[in-house]
Amino acid sequence: MTEARVATRFACDADFSVNDLLQRLQHTGTLHGPVDARVDEVYLDTRTDELAGAGLSARLRELAGVRTVALVVVPIDPSVVLEAPPVERAFPRGADLGESIRAWVHERFDWALSEAPREVLTLVIARRRWAHVTEAGTTEFVVDEVSASEPHGRRARFTEIAIEGGGSVLGALGKQGGHAVARRSTFERARDALGLGEFRYGTKPAALDPDDLLVDAARGVVAAWWSNACAHAPGVRVGLDPEHVHKMRVALRRLRTALRLFDDAFDERALAALRDRVRTLARALGEVRDLDVQLESLGHWRDRFAMVDALGWDDVAVRIERRRARARARALVLLEGEPWRLLATDVERCLAPDARGLRHTVGAVAGGLVAKGAERCARAVARLEEGGPEEAHALRIDIKNLRYSLDFLGDALPGALDVVADRLATLQEDLGRVQDDVQTGAFAAQLGAMAPPPTSATAFALGTLVGYGRARADLASATARAAVAEVEFEDALADLVALGRADERAGSGRARRG
Repeated sequence: MTEARVATRFACDADFSVNDLLQRLQHTGTLHGPVDARVDEVYLDTRTDELAGAGLSARLRELAGVRTVALVVVPIDPSVVLEAPPVERAFPRGADLGESIRAWVHERFDWALSEAPREVLTLVIARRRWAHVTEAGTTEFVVDEVSASEPHGRRARFTEIAIEGGGSVLGALGKQGGHAVARRSTFERARDALGLGEFRYGTKPAALDPDDLLVDAARGVVAAWWSNACAHAPGVRVGLDPEHVHKMRVALRRLRTALRLFDDAFDERALAALRDRVRTLARALGEVRDLDVQLESLGHWRDRFAMVDALGWDDVAVRIERRRARARARALVLLEGEPWRLLATDVERCLAPDARGLRHTVGAVAGGLVAKGAERCARAVARLEEGGPEEAHALRIDIKNLRYSLDFLGDALPGALDVVADRLATLQEDLGRVQDDVQTGAFAAQLGAMAPPPTSATAFALGTLVGYGRARADLASATARAAVAEVEFEDALADLVALGRADERAGSGRARRG
């Protein structure tokens, strides 16, 4: 598992002045620096951006006549700096660099590129580092003046700032215009500035028109989310940025919702086979993602339960890593060879033209489909009264499916649904925190059963988490009911049912006649 730390990165425009920032900082503390450095980087990729699609870039640096290539993680979230183990190799000058990288990628990740990478762009970075010292502490920040070029002669320049921590530097920066939090990595920003385009992981489905045929709309939604899932598969295989697991899992969840929502639009046999395979893969990725969440939460547990010895938490981390490695191996089996080929084949069968001649429009069924989802949520809310964590989790799943249904069909329904969507998102997040805590207790119990037997420090750490998880499980139903009341969820569901039923009656006349 790749460790991560959060650094605030800012993309600066032409109006930004580094000197103005330095003058502000000199009034609020002591400024040390700058320490200057120059960084020259050449990036390589295939013509179809295969490395970028896997969340990687091949970065070449030369020093004292030695060519060193690093396979650098390009995180999906640019505010996260992934602290991956060094993946570097020196290549002699006589070697074919592209073919050498291709062979190395296959050796390192068991992944075959379709062709040898070649030069994509070059960065020359003038880097200046300062330390700002105040009574509250020291903040280090870096200003990069980036010159980018590509083999066809296009050039671009831009400035970026990176701050770890924040404090005084963020405060001074907040009083100055000409910058914004960076939403892309330096590599991605350079690609865009040079006109090479931003790498996108699939595309979202187009908004559905009420007059669209349901069968066509359903295929468009399924095809789009399958495209998203496939786009993240290389990143999952490489395994350096855990966000690829999360994004692929979300794409598969949306795909499953679409298959359930639009089940009448697909061949029954093809649909059943596809749903089974998607469910199997989604569960395998879900296990990996759940363990990623547990690893990310360890820092929080260390702070919250400070009475537990650090050695105990260290061993807990090792046990989670071991369990995650096994879960990841099981998931990778489904992303290779025959299982992956059969899944892709099932998708093709579902997306094949339908000979049944169905002529219903989206508008004719959208209201009824959304109303059914809202009614399902209402029944799940009712079950909370006598239920426990399982019922709270079931409600969260129903809410998620209703959210996705609104995403698919909202444009085909009358009226603004933003308020309802916001309530669904808030409630899903609240219930998600409950589920994460309950899962923490269950995972801790399972980790305690792993060999070797836990030490006293580890047992104390795991026992603390088991107790916390059980306490949260006992309160899960009450917590869920309070969250439902807080967002007036039942009223929103009733409105959605009424809206959906009214639109269903109005839309019945929009069905096309074959």
